[in-house]
Amino acid sequence: MAGQDRRHEFDHSAFHRQQSTGVTDRRDRRLRGAIRSRFENADGTSPVHPLIAIAGLVLVAAITPGPNNLVVLRTAARAGVAGTIPAIVGIVFGGLLMLALAAAGLGAAFVALPALRGGIAVAGSIYLAWLGVALMRAAPDADTPAAALPAGALGLLGFQFLNPKSWAMVLTATAALPAGGFASWLQLAALFIAIPVACLLLWSAFGAAMAARLADPRTRRRFDCAMGALLLASALALLAAEF
Repeated sequence: MAGQDRRHEFDHSAFHRQQSTGVTDRRDRRLRGAIRSRFENADGTSPVHPLIAIAGLVLVAAITPGPNNLVVLRTAARAGVAGTIPAIVGIVFGGLLMLALAAAGLGAAFVALPALRGGIAVAGSIYLAWLGVALMRAAPDADTPAAALPAGALGLLGFQFLNPKSWAMVLTATAALPAGGFASWLQLAALFIAIPVACLLLWSAFGAAMAARLADPRTRRRFDCAMGALLLASALALLAAEF
């Protein structure tokens, strides 16, 4: 009878452990299944090199509107393309540092500890929402938005660790990375440099082209409200995607 009780307790504990990791496991299986369905033939062979598939995923994440792109856009509107170089350097090096941590085992920790991944998503989304509200509430001639947004190489590097979209890009790419040792990680690192730099420079050029229009306080006010609303929407969307 005591043996049956111990087996029952063990089964009950195992059930709860399975529940705690079930959401993350299902998300990872859906990710791998989506990649296979898009880039594999019916017989299981792939006509596309896995790194090309990952490059497409990174490109979509880097070019679409998100916190990094909005920060670079606003910085370029105020300081020109040259003024965004420190921000771009910080974003790229932050991504590489996150990639190195994933290679060192942090990605496995996220799988084993779903609460860790969820906690970072919640903290990052709250921070993004705060930035969005700060932009929307600032006076047209105030320096508050510039002070609230992360700035400089170190500021943007640290910002990556609170940016749920950056974590999503890193974890998606590493989940799709084929086994290939150190060489595969070097190739992935090259993608994490080339693609984000090109995309961020495009956003920077777009922001610089808007500089003349943003000299008008009323236009700048509408622009800040739009950027704030996009940051707030990004925070809510990223949080919803995580849970």
